[in-house]
Amino acid sequence: MTAYAVSYDLFKTGQNYPDLIKKIESYPKAVRVLLSYWIIETNKSAKDIVAELKPYYDSNDKIFVVALWKGNWWSDHLSADILEKVRPVL
Repeated sequence: MTAYAVSYDLFKTGQNYPDLIKKIESYPKAVRVLLSYWIIETNKSAKDIVAELKPYYDSNDKIFVVALWKGNWWSDHLSADILEKVRPVL
């Protein structure tokens, strides 16, 4: 499986897009690293991931999905809980 970063800017004031979050969480492994930055693991392509997420955000919102290199990452000030979830994926 490939690890991907999924990042988004959601512009509808007052929305937290619960269906988008549920869809992201439905991937085999999904870790919310930052407020609008996730790491997921799947066999799908970045293009397929965007297509699957598209019904859950508005046309003026922005989304970016990119494959990640395993073993090449570092962080600062992330909680131990998040790091515990990220390590097996990356």
